[in-house]
Amino acid sequence: MDNDYNWKKEFLEKDEGYDINQFLSYRKLSVSKKLEYLEETTEFFSKLTPKKNKKAWEKLKKEGY
Repeated sequence: MDNDYNWKKEFLEKDEGYDINQFLSYRKLSVSKKLEYLEETTEFFSKLTPKKNKKAWEKLKKEGY
């Protein structure tokens, strides 16, 4: 990665409502903790998603999308 690239500056200039400190804290987490968060998020959205949508996604996956 180019040492001159200032990703923090670019990140902050976009001002899309992200908290840079929250982002930096997340980067410090262990891989197992990140995986735990990912699994919790996946489970949450799985419970939230209507069955009709899940069936449509499965159909698309079978078709290669």
